[in-house]
Amino acid sequence: MPSIKTVMVSLVALLASLVAVVLSAKGISPSLEAFLGRAGALAATLGIFIAAYSTAP
Repeated sequence: MPSIKTVMVSLVALLASLVAVVLSAKGISPSLEAFLGRAGALAATLGIFIAAYSTAP
């Protein structure tokens, strides 16, 4: 069983990573939305691209 210190450090790292991914996705969303709009893609396509971008290594 991990120590409380290890758990807390892991939690902080997880939250920091989550914030970084969300901010990054929000940053590329407007330009990607404009591109997909010009291409005539469905609105749901943006969510698919953001999800793929967020989970890519």
